[in-house]
Amino acid sequence: MFSLGDQGEPSSNKQTAVDANKASNAFFPTVKAVYDWAVGLFVTGAASSTDNAIARFDGTTGKLVQNSSVTITDSGNVGIGTTAPSYPLHIFRSGINSTLAIQTTLTPGTVNEAQFDLKSGDNYTRFFSRDSDYTFGIYHVVNGVGLTKFRLDGNGNMRLMESGGYVGIKTITPTDTLDVNGTSRFRDAAKFNGQIVDNVGSSGVDGQVLKKVGGQVVWSNP
Repeated sequence: MFSLGDQGEPSSNKQTAVDANKASNAFFPTVKAVYDWAVGLFVTGAASSTDNAIARFDGTTGKLVQNSSVTITDSGNVGIGTTAPSYPLHIFRSGINSTLAIQTTLTPGTVNEAQFDLKSGDNYTRFFSRDSDYTFGIYHVVNGVGLTKFRLDGNGNMRLMESGGYVGIKTITPTDTLDVNGTSRFRDAAKFNGQIVDNVGSSGVDGQVLKKVGGQVVWSNP
């Protein structure tokens, strides 16, 4: 039987570069070198962390992790900037605006939209922003049928696009395309392509003007 006896391993064979010599049969690393090499295999982090926080890498070595301000509770709520999220996604930032950005890359010759959907069952409402023509809109889908409800074009034009829909101002039951419950003011000339009907149902005759008489607006002679 071969034995080193009391001679031990020759010091010339002791090497500290484990990674450099691990494929060689000529060198034997020291215990400290093996220990240091083994420690380097593990991911290490801070001595303490926030409960439910998602760990994130510190640097680019892939060996160091650190605490973060993003948490996932046991119930599945995700918190960004809060350790006690009350909603499936809860974003909090103290003292400054909290902005949620959804961005897409503009590809010349194509229509690219950044979209955000609010879903209820199979129905959903989609908010979209299109960079190619600077358009913002709201698209609504019910029972598989979709229609753009609102659209603000880059040129400043605003459109309500639902067929048969009515717009009510200070009323929840509009009965006309534009139903205003209250006083209206036109700062400039108003154009009407149809008849103007007063409070008593009259469309007036040539030469008459609208006047307020006895609490009602009616067509009257000047």
